Amino acid sequence: IRPFSVYRKNITIMGDSAGMELDEWRASGSTLFTLLSGVEIETHPLDPIRSTYGVHIIDSTVTIVNFNFVGMHTREGALSVKNSEIHVRDCRFIRNTTAGSTADRGAAIQFDSPGLWNKSTVVSCEFDSNRSRGNGGAVSVSGGWIEIADSTFDGNEAIKGGAVYFEGGQGELVDCEIRWNN
Repeated sequence: IRPFSVYRKNITIMGDSAGMELDEWRASGSTLFTLLSGVEIETHPLDPIRSTYGVHIIDSTVTIVNFNFVGMHTREGALSVKNSEIHVRDCRFIRNTTAGSTADRGAAIQFDSPGLWNKSTVVSCEFDSNRSRGNGGAVSVSGGWIEIADSTFDGNEAIKGGAVYFEGGQGELVDCEIRWNN
């Protein structure tokens, strides 16, 4: 699936375990969407047009289930969340990197949703070998509140917070495995 943005929508994005691909994504109005395919989202590291964002969520409520975010080279994370409520379950974030400067953070998830407290969740996800040039090798939380539960963080790297970095945001890690992060 190609990278995309969601703006002022309430949607559910679901992948299946069969590995089918979604070639095109369309949205209109304020409809509730369920996408039943496309388990892998990736960008080419040398494509400057497509490397600004992976999946960019703005002013929305989004549920993402059973997707792989693999090898994305972005400025604001493979999954960039702004002023939104997200629910991410059974997803894998593998070998994602941030481009550019040390201000770029959260190679897998960059979460910035001030004013949204006790709503967003990340459950049963795998974060492996993500690298940020800034803070938060896998996840950076700079506003709002997020609960990360039953997830694994393995081999992620950043200047600060190899696995998860909280700066201006809050949250909790519940029953997570964190190993070999720098």
